Amino acid sequence: MTRTVVIIGAGVIGVSTALRLQEELAGKGDQVVLLDRKGVAAETSQGNAGAFAFTDVEPLAHPGIMKQAPGWLVDPLGPLSIPPSYAVKLVPWLLRFWRASLPDRYRASIVSQAALMKHCEEATERQIARTDGEHLIQRLGALRLYDSEAAFHESRLRDDGGAVAIWQAGPPEPKEPGHQFDCVARRNGQGAKRIDQPTWRLFHDAGMGKRLY
Repeated sequence: MTRTVVIIGAGVIGVSTALRLQEELAGKGDQVVLLDRKGVAAETSQGNAGAFAFTDVEPLAHPGIMKQAPGWLVDPLGPLSIPPSYAVKLVPWLLRFWRASLPDRYRASIVSQAALMKHCEEATERQIARTDGEHLIQRLGALRLYDSEAAFHESRLRDDGGAVAIWQAGPPEPKEPGHQFDCVARRNGQGAKRIDQPTWRLFHDAGMGKRLY
């Protein structure tokens, strides 16, 4: 008896699932139907940056985040906004979030997230190979910038060790008299050394770079 498997949503997840099922059902007479109201990758996947962020494993709930929250609430441009009428309802969730930010739970979250990302990376590589899609992939790596050396070191304590190169840099001219702006940059990810080299050369040629590690 022939079966039809229907997948609703032709974004990156739906298409990936359909491809995998098509392979598994090949030769069995079954078929896979992919449905989408607008077309392949026509909605959320179209607006996605298209980056595979396998090295981004830091949980939002990290040690010290609860100390930052009050400042965000009073900052009009801050990343956190809680309507007063909803604050009481949010208390149970905030307690769970606070517990998740404790050092032991934070470290456990990083370990779990890193393992999940490793699994996803391997699955992605298999799919690229199966679909002969290497020509569609740009292996750029990642360049992270920090507005101070202190911010960099704080992040490094939370990092999974994926740094390739780290530099401290500043613009050739201060933004205003007496103003000093330091920027710490880090490269990580597969292929970063090849793709990001022009950026590092700009730092070096401008006399802005100093290797920290």
